Amino acid sequence: MPELQEVFRMATQKIRPDEGALDRQHEEQRNRTTKRRAQVYGLVAAMLAILIAVAVIVTRPDTSEPVTPVIKTTPPMGVQIVDLGGNALAQVGDIPASSYAPDLSRDGSKIVFSTYTEASPYQAQIATVQADGSGFRVLTNEQNDAQYPRWSPNGTKIAFVTYDAKADQHIFVMNADGSNVIQLTTGNGYDNAPAWSPDGKTIAFQRGSEASRLDYSTQSEDIWTVPSDGSGQARRLVVEAGAQEQPDWSPDGKWLVFGDNTDLSVVRVSDPSRVHHLAKLPGGPGRFLPRWSPDGTKIAFLNCCPKPFTRVAFPDGLGSTTDAPLLAVYVASMADPTTVTSTKDIGITFAGDASGVSWTRNGTLLINRYS
Repeated sequence: MPELQEVFRMATQKIRPDEGALDRQHEEQRNRTTKRRAQVYGLVAAMLAILIAVAVIVTRPDTSEPVTPVIKTTPPMGVQIVDLGGNALAQVGDIPASSYAPDLSRDGSKIVFSTYTEASPYQAQIATVQADGSGFRVLTNEQNDAQYPRWSPNGTKIAFVTYDAKADQHIFVMNADGSNVIQLTTGNGYDNAPAWSPDGKTIAFQRGSEASRLDYSTQSEDIWTVPSDGSGQARRLVVEAGAQEQPDWSPDGKWLVFGDNTDLSVVRVSDPSRVHHLAKLPGGPGRFLPRWSPDGTKIAFLNCCPKPFTRVAFPDGLGSTTDAPLLAVYVASMADPTTVTSTKDIGITFAGDASGVSWTRNGTLLINRYS
C-alpha cells in the first residue's frame, strides 16, 4: 500500500538516504524549503483580504538572537491550541513556517520544535519558544537534521534524533538550553520517535533496521527503551511482525501506546509479550502518532485518511500547486488502557507534514497545520 507507506514516512519525518545520496538529500531539502517559503508567501497575500476569527498571540522575537527564522507563519496556519471540538483557541505567534513536530512542555510554558533558519536552511535544528511565541531560540547546530524533539516531564531536558559520525540516526538528550548533549543509543539501527516515561528515567523509541531505512516497505520497526541518563544500553521491549512505531506512555507509566502497522496497540511495560490491539478505531489505511491525555482517559492520534485516500492540492505561491495526503485528528475515549469506548473526529483535516498533536495541561490540543 504505497500511499500508506508515504504517510508513515511523513509521520516519522524525514528518512535520511544512504551516504552516497547526500547530494540528492540536500537538493530535496532545498526544494522542500523553497516550496514552504513560497506557500506561506501566497498565504500571506491571501490573508490580507480577510479577517481571521481566532485568538492571536503575537510577540516579536528577541532581535539580539543570532539566528533568524526563515519566515513567519500566518493564521490560521501554523501552531494552534484547539479544543476537542476543533475550535481554535489561540495562535502561537512567531514560530517559523518551516517548523514541524512541536511538543509542549508539561507545565505549558514552552514549545520545542524542529525548524529551518537562515543560518541553517538545509538542515533542521531544534528550537524553542515561550508558549506565547516569544523568545525564539535555536538550541542545536547539527550537520544533519535534528528532529522529533520531546520535553522531559520536568522540562529540564529535551530528547531528539539526529545522525552520529557513522551516519546512523540515534536518540540524543540535551539540557533545555541546548548544553550537555548526550548520545543515548548506538549501533547500526535507525532510531526515531523518542518518548519520556512519566518519571523521566526511561525513553521509549522505535528502532528500524538498515533495510527499513533504505526501503520503508520492509516495515521492520520495534519498540525499544533506554535509560535517559545514558547509564545503560537500549533493550528491545516489543517484538512483533511488521512495524511498531511512535510510542507514547500512559500517565501512570504502566502502558505504552504505539502505531502497529495500520492500527494502534498498547502494551503493559511489565508484560511486553502481550500486545493489545485497539478496536473501535475509524476506518482507513492508517492511524499513527498517538498521544495519551494527561488524565489517561483519552488518546489523540492522526488518521489517514478520513475518506478513501485523498491528496489535497494547495497553492505553492508560484502560480501552481503542490499536494499532500489529507489527515484528520481523532480522539479516542478509553474505559481502560486496552478498551476504546468511542472515537471522535474533532473536525480538523489538513495537508502537509504529519507533525502530530500534543496535549496541554487542561485537555486541549497543540497542533501544527499548514493548510
